[in-house]
Amino acid sequence: MSRFHLLQRLAVVGLIFGLASVGSADDYEDGLAALNTGNFPAAFSASKRGAALGAAEAQYNLGLLYDAQGRTDEAVRCLRKALEVNPGYFQARASLADILLQRDNHDEALTELTALIAGGIRSADLHVQKAQAHLAMDQV
Repeated sequence: MSRFHLLQRLAVVGLIFGLASVGSADDYEDGLAALNTGNFPAAFSASKRGAALGAAEAQYNLGLLYDAQGRTDEAVRCLRKALEVNPGYFQARASLADILLQRDNHDEALTELTALIAGGIRSADLHVQKAQAHLAMDQV
């Protein structure tokens, strides 16, 4: 994932809402400044503080940061924790499905994609990803 893509995804749900709602204003400002300057260690630190307080958004942000570093095991773990806190967190579920597909874990990806579609998320991309996972598993 490129730095631009990471910043774009974080902005959607973002460090803005995640850390501002659960951490101190200093955590939020520190995390945002760190991301804007490409200081991922500081962004990790700010997100970890929010995650320690039980914020699904902070777990999501950590998952994206880990994914950007190619640390997909940690990314999956964080995204699953975000979903434990908030099962309806569709951005975390969609990111988890993406990572699972990239790792050729089509069975688990199908579970997440099916949950997104059943949850009312309307996206042609979800259906395309689901079809691709079925194709990869020779289930067409």
